[in-house]
Amino acid sequence: MKYIVFLFAVFTCIACNDKKETKTVNTNKETLVYANEDMSKLFDDPEEEGSKMLLGKIKVSELFTERFDWFKTEFDRYTFDKAVAAQLEEVLKDKEIIVFMGTWCEDSQREVPRLAKILANTNHLIGPKIVAVNRDKDIPEGLERFENIAYVPTIIILENEKELGRIVESTQESLEKDLLAIASGKEYKHVYEE
Repeated sequence: MKYIVFLFAVFTCIACNDKKETKTVNTNKETLVYANEDMSKLFDDPEEEGSKMLLGKIKVSELFTERFDWFKTEFDRYTFDKAVAAQLEEVLKDKEIIVFMGTWCEDSQREVPRLAKILANTNHLIGPKIVAVNRDKDIPEGLERFENIAYVPTIIILENEKELGRIVESTQESLEKDLLAIASGKEYKHVYEE
């Protein structure tokens, strides 16, 4: 419950900082607020009959819905290392996080809710920016482009618009430890490095 309340505060701050009209979304008896801007689009998943997938820029609040019940389940289930999260709070202060994910992808369904929970506990107000891609990893027009988005999720950590590193598909140790290594400037190579 406290994580949801914190997320509400984060989204309220983001919405206020953007100085845009806000829109309220009810998610499983909790309320989150996000800036009213172009949201992602829901499309039929060609590989799973009756299933839908998001494409485009996503707000975390869009994933806290019954359609994507896996998000809240994994968010609530994940237990992170609090000592590492405390260290992350300082090193992530001026970092930007961009996530490329597929709502259809099992690895994304595991890692993205975990990332949201970690960031909710580190007061990281900058992001993450989340972009949903299709099964071909196509990035919708008008959104940021990065090289080598071949697997999802791809979690990219930036400082002053320079990529520090990325976590691709799965972690090496744990999500919080891998984030700490990258954000601290330690050498980190994801397993799909070419």
